[in-house]
Amino acid sequence: MLQAISDRGVADSAKRAMENTKNVFSYAVTHQIIPYSPVAHLTPKDILPKTTKTNYARVDAKELRIAGYTARIPSFAESR
Repeated sequence: MLQAISDRGVADSAKRAMENTKNVFSYAVTHQIIPYSPVAHLTPKDILPKTTKTNYARVDAKELRIAGYTARIPSFAESR
């Protein structure tokens, strides 16, 4: 189940699904429905692929002025 969620490209949802699954099994153990939790020892790192974080570059105000975007914003043009 978690791998299918992760394959869709939503790793955060897969981690939350894993947490929810662990909570369900923990509840079952606490209320003596099952003797032990089969997912208690698992971590997201064990099952899900490593995700890479993307650093989104920012655009300087100088680059915006060159493109003509800041000229359309009256408050920005007045402050510079």
